Amino acid sequence: LPNRKGYGHIAFRVDDVSQVLSRVLENGGSRFGELVETEVQNVGTLTFVYAKDIDGNIVELQQWK
Repeated sequence: LPNRKGYGHIAFRVDDVSQVLSRVLENGGSRFGELVETEVQNVGTLTFVYAKDIDGNIVELQQWK
């Protein structure tokens, strides 16, 4: 939430979003939204998903191609 102390989420660049998300889920985390793939003009394709770790922290996993 924007009105609570601390960070909103932390993001990590990964080589394979689906694979890392599977590892998060296998280790007690949970999915937080849908996997998204979008084209960023003049930059490339961004694939990302949000998840929660076992403590409820929001983690963004992203992959650029």
